[in-house]
Amino acid sequence: MPRPLPTAAALCLLLAASAAVQAEEFSETNSRGVDAVEIFRCSFDEKWDRNYDLWPDKWKRETGPEYPHYVRMEIAEDDELEEGRCLEIGLDGSQAKVSCPPIRVLPKFSYTLELKLKLTNIEHSAVTVVMEFMTAKGEVVQTHRSEPFTASGDWQDVKIGKFRPGSELVDRVVAHIEVARGDRGDLQGLVSVADVWLGRWPSMEVTTNSRINVYNDPDNVVVTCSLSGISEKDPLIKFQLLDATQAEIGEEGVKKLEGRLISEEARRASDILAGDGRHSKGYEGSEDWRPDIKEHGFYRVRVQMISNETKLEMDKRIITLAVVPKAVLTSIGEFGWSLPETVPRLGQPLDFATLQELLPMAGVSWVKLPVWFPREHQERGDRIIQFAERLAATDIETIGVLQEPDHTPDGPEPVSGESSIEFIFRKDPSTWLPLFDHVMNRLSLRIRWWQLGYDHDTSFVGHEDLVGKIRDIRQQLYRFGQDVRLGLGWRWDELPIGGELSWDFEQLSSDPPLQSEQLDSELATRPTEGAPRWVLIEPVIDSGRQDLSEREKHEARVREFIKQIIVAKKHGVDGIYIPKPFSGPDGVMNTDGTPGELLLPWRTSAMLLGGAKFMGSLQLPSGSKNWLFIRPDRRVVMVAWNEQPCDEVLYLGDNVLQIDVWGKQRQPANHEHRQVIPVGPEPTFVLGVSEHVARWRMSVAFEKTSVPSVFGVEHENALLMRNEFPAGIGGTVSLFVPDLLQAIGPSGEPRPSGEWKIFPPEGDIKGPANVALRRPLQIELSDAAYGEQPIRIDFEVYADKLYKFSVWRSLSVGAGDIDIQAVSFLDDDGRLIVQQRMQNLNGPYADFKCLLYAPLRRRKRTQVFQLGAEPDIKTYTYSAGEDLLGKDINLMLRIEEIDGDRVLIYRFPAQRESDILFDAGGN
Repeated sequence: MPRPLPTAAALCLLLAASAAVQAEEFSETNSRGVDAVEIFRCSFDEKWDRNYDLWPDKWKRETGPEYPHYVRMEIAEDDELEEGRCLEIGLDGSQAKVSCPPIRVLPKFSYTLELKLKLTNIEHSAVTVVMEFMTAKGEVVQTHRSEPFTASGDWQDVKIGKFRPGSELVDRVVAHIEVARGDRGDLQGLVSVADVWLGRWPSMEVTTNSRINVYNDPDNVVVTCSLSGISEKDPLIKFQLLDATQAEIGEEGVKKLEGRLISEEARRASDILAGDGRHSKGYEGSEDWRPDIKEHGFYRVRVQMISNETKLEMDKRIITLAVVPKAVLTSIGEFGWSLPETVPRLGQPLDFATLQELLPMAGVSWVKLPVWFPREHQERGDRIIQFAERLAATDIETIGVLQEPDHTPDGPEPVSGESSIEFIFRKDPSTWLPLFDHVMNRLSLRIRWWQLGYDHDTSFVGHEDLVGKIRDIRQQLYRFGQDVRLGLGWRWDELPIGGELSWDFEQLSSDPPLQSEQLDSELATRPTEGAPRWVLIEPVIDSGRQDLSEREKHEARVREFIKQIIVAKKHGVDGIYIPKPFSGPDGVMNTDGTPGELLLPWRTSAMLLGGAKFMGSLQLPSGSKNWLFIRPDRRVVMVAWNEQPCDEVLYLGDNVLQIDVWGKQRQPANHEHRQVIPVGPEPTFVLGVSEHVARWRMSVAFEKTSVPSVFGVEHENALLMRNEFPAGIGGTVSLFVPDLLQAIGPSGEPRPSGEWKIFPPEGDIKGPANVALRRPLQIELSDAAYGEQPIRIDFEVYADKLYKFSVWRSLSVGAGDIDIQAVSFLDDDGRLIVQQRMQNLNGPYADFKCLLYAPLRRRKRTQVFQLGAEPDIKTYTYSAGEDLLGKDINLMLRIEEIDGDRVLIYRFPAQRESDILFDAGGN
């Protein structure tokens, strides 16, 4: 019998009910995110168990020997859940896999999977959630896998995505819950799954017109934003260009930016999109944006999709790009990358053709490449040879890495912590030679450098007859008499082997990696005999430190990275390598092959320091730390930094160029004949330092480094130097002692202090090339402050032209055997309390008369008897101490030795409070 048509009243009720359902669905959708559309949900309720067999309809469990049938899987009740039901898996010591029904998807959208997960008594098994995008024929073309989850015994919310299908052939997606058995099974293990939800989102992709996002010209950068699946809500699309500083910027609607904002542009999605006719609520389109990049450097492009209705962020994409300056110098020397095994094998993240474009731009001179391939894949050997030959055409040397084959010989697996490469080669050659013979026959005539195992593989260290073992391996692998260089991994805590070796280099590594200070210490104390040393650059900054902002973490990573390279160069290592260049945003490259924040610092260091040799350091006027390196082309590079930003003003050369770690170049400002070099915590490079002036500066010294603290007596000394110019010179030298703090005379009146008399204060110098020069002088002191005092030595040298430059040195007043300290503070009554601490470090017992002078106050006096190694504390008190505070007011201690000639002067400003107080015990 035909079903009766609904009445008008019934239709109204149906429409009202439908509207209520739509409103409820919209509310749920909004709770998960703006513009999300639910396309699948399974709560394991009665709708999913029509036949009441406690198994969710259309779900599938994996079966077979690895997935035994006795593993219990069924729908169970759980009062903690809002829906009240879940799918429960009782492992019984085994493993399991369960999959949802295939869900239809469209390539234009992005998809997010959400579910609830509870793990109980899981100790050894690995529980992961997997999304597989498939074609209509069931072929898997894209897989996304979560990290393993840990057991907590409580329900936890799991969310993976947003993922957009990478192929137009994608027709469906399947979600899997996988439980892999560990070394032991979990007998009582229980995995519970609930509220499985798949949502569809508008899709936004941000790309550039460069596969590697690395450019030479900032005008060539084009960013493309592609949108699809956007509903008619017409969101705002905001483009932002950010720099590398990791600064946090607060503004309305934006919590944090990943860098300092450089430029911004916003457009409506309706200006980009057009309906595609394939979906009632799907629109797609793309738009190009040329960011306003003015100079070279590392940048982030951030694109946000912001709801026009709620003003909330619907989606966000961040890409990185680098605009590299034209190389000042050709990259040569010892800088290299270790390419991951996935690069040459799978073409990910970059294929060989793209690497051939990137590596020369990145300042790479050496490439370590895993080269093993199955015997039946000879075409891979052809690709490796072609890749090595094309790199050689750009002066990049390839090092073949003999890694573990895909199929190891029959036999026991290596024990935990034992590397597989030694495990393979420890056996008889008849066992391992067939695994490598086809590789060596194909490649050994083209590749001259080889490494046994990966960078951190140190399993050969400690072998009973290592020299003989490596010699045997070498003879078996390279039996055609090729001129090869062979190396192996080595540990920092293992001393090198001396004598005749059968290998040509040692790749040093440590777990955890050595940081710059540790690396400096190890290289300074490590014996130099043995094979050439290669080191790994692996900066580690604790990203979990709560006391550091994102910008501070970024700056710390850059500083540590540069310092590791400089330390390695200082100690003359033969190879400097990045072991994992594609490690992520904090490294040299991102995992997708786009530039990381350390790419430009690496490139700048490699371009400037490649092949350079360490010269030494200069004493700069503002005290900045620095190291000098001379390149093979005889150009000198100085690397300088200072924890406190300052300007170093000195003559360095006629054609000086300052280059920051990002490769930005500037001509320093001039002050008279000197350059003004801004220096801060981030290392800076100075190219074009005069080699002859730098070596002259480093040769200057006083014959005696201290002047007795005896006033009114001439003390003999001499200024030593060396003519580092290639021809004879003539000129003048003069010495200057900067004015020190003002002291207080016995009457309480201020007077000039730090009086030095140097005879002669200036004079002529001359000498032939490469000859040491000595100029005698006498120094007389009068009220000179005790301790280290700076001396500036000015030179005017006539060589091929007139050179004017200064050298900074220091002379110590006194023998340094008496330690004097003084602190001051105001007490609660407003009195100035001064504490004096004296200690005799290594001299005989002595008595001293101590006089303290303050402006317009009567002097204070005390005595110290038989001063020895135990500290002596004396205290002085001034009423109305506030009057003695001020930056132009200073106190002076005059300490005279009783029955001796020494007079010790110590000047210091009065302080309102002090962080250091001396107690009666001398602390």
